[in-house]
Amino acid sequence: MKKITVGLFIFLLTLQGARGTDLAWLEQYVRQRLEPQTTNEALGTCGFSAQLELRRHWRELPPELQSAALNLLQEPKRQTSTVSPSGHFVLHYDTTGYNAVPLADVSGNGVPDYVDSAAVYLDHAWQVEIDSLGFAPPPAANGNPVTTYPIYFTNFGYYGMTSFDPNEDIAALPGNNYTSYIELNNDFYSRHFYTTGLAALKVTAAHEFNHAIQLGYNFRIEGNSYPDIFFMEMTSTWLEDYVYDEVNDYVQYLSAYLPTIDGRAFNAWDGNSEYANSLYLHMLAERYNPQIVPEVWRQINREPALNALNTVLKKHGSNFADSHNRYAVWVYFTGTRAVPGKYFPEAADYPLISIFYTKNKLNESLPQLSMRHVESYVQTGYTWRAKVSSNSSAGRLTHITALPQVPAPVAFNNWQLFYQNADQPIVVVETNPLTKSIDQLSYTVELSPVTPGPNLVKTSSTRNKVVFYNVPSQAKIQIFSVNGQLVTRLQNQSGEVQHLSWDLTDRLGQKVATGIYVYYIRMNQRDIVGKFAVVR
Repeated sequence: MKKITVGLFIFLLTLQGARGTDLAWLEQYVRQRLEPQTTNEALGTCGFSAQLELRRHWRELPPELQSAALNLLQEPKRQTSTVSPSGHFVLHYDTTGYNAVPLADVSGNGVPDYVDSAAVYLDHAWQVEIDSLGFAPPPAANGNPVTTYPIYFTNFGYYGMTSFDPNEDIAALPGNNYTSYIELNNDFYSRHFYTTGLAALKVTAAHEFNHAIQLGYNFRIEGNSYPDIFFMEMTSTWLEDYVYDEVNDYVQYLSAYLPTIDGRAFNAWDGNSEYANSLYLHMLAERYNPQIVPEVWRQINREPALNALNTVLKKHGSNFADSHNRYAVWVYFTGTRAVPGKYFPEAADYPLISIFYTKNKLNESLPQLSMRHVESYVQTGYTWRAKVSSNSSAGRLTHITALPQVPAPVAFNNWQLFYQNADQPIVVVETNPLTKSIDQLSYTVELSPVTPGPNLVKTSSTRNKVVFYNVPSQAKIQIFSVNGQLVTRLQNQSGEVQHLSWDLTDRLGQKVATGIYVYYIRMNQRDIVGKFAVVR
């Protein structure tokens, strides 16, 4: 029976470009899996990719390896088993031989403590992911929720693997859905693991169990392509931290990801990005609530992951394009740039992203589903407006300034207003939410003076107010009658550029009379004086 495996990486590894046809690599993988390893070294590859290539190229292997490789495509057999306290899992393990688990049994119940611990961790994963978050249980062969899920302990260089047979789709369910089984590392003792021991067992239980759940949400197979695989790994890695927040195994992927995040596709599946990119789901959980993740998965039953994200975010008043740009802002505030109480809760532990310092970079093509951060300078104490002119309005633009608030993203070909109140560079953030590149970019930035509108207010019209556009943070506005009497005061007390409205009433709430009114705007480093007319 041929299996596809969804595996959790050990190290920050990238797929080799020639992997699809490199039989020498595939032979090495088979030998490493089947021959006893005294050092329990990392296999140096992705479990999913390796098993996928093994399935595709099995007939091309040397004859002596073909029969041996079949053992990797079969459900394991172990010496004995036990059932978890909840009854949701049956755990198969060896007490002797190559796959034997640690035999310590302090509890004296006849089951190794390692297996007892795994049973408790798996039950907790079920409780959080299914009972609390609302994911559906993994499917059984008849299409109903599985009653008892199989777990096997294996001596290999992976944290874990979730395997299924792509030739055995569950006919009772719409789309592509599969039964599966999980293999967990038999001891997590290897020094090659980033996280070892029971901590590694915890996060692997949460990660792999969610893969089993995902296989009941229409796993798309398009030829040799698996369009949702990136989101499967994003979700499972996010759940590691959600189910067992104290472990933080996911940070191992960030050192190779965040410093080079610019230009990487959001849906990259390269052996590291898909795990590190779980940060995006951390952001969604913080901005909305954790239930948004299973909500996206319910939508994945109907459409691919990227479309499903957009559909669900629209229900929450946003969309994927804006969310992707906000994500680009969040990943900026890490390491020494972390802001306590904002963005990622553990951001101070993350590495910094790299910033481009060449302004011309803003005009280069933006690859599919990518982001870009470019440092630039504008004069302090002024309100500015900027836009990216492009052949597509799908892209998004925002600016990170010295202010604590970052403006909401705007679509390409639209102006964004921002105010810089400190003598330091701004960071221009461009994002592309499309699955194709955006070309012909041209970034423009220019002064945007604070002005009221309209200059003539007719109260018989629907616009019976004056709006002061582009008011910097903490700026104060005083309005006087033509004879110099103070009528009212306005102030932008927020931390960002805003529009302030005057409803044509004085400080006592009385409607002002027809006449000319003078406004005086006091801002950092400069003041503005002007006038407008009110006609009743």
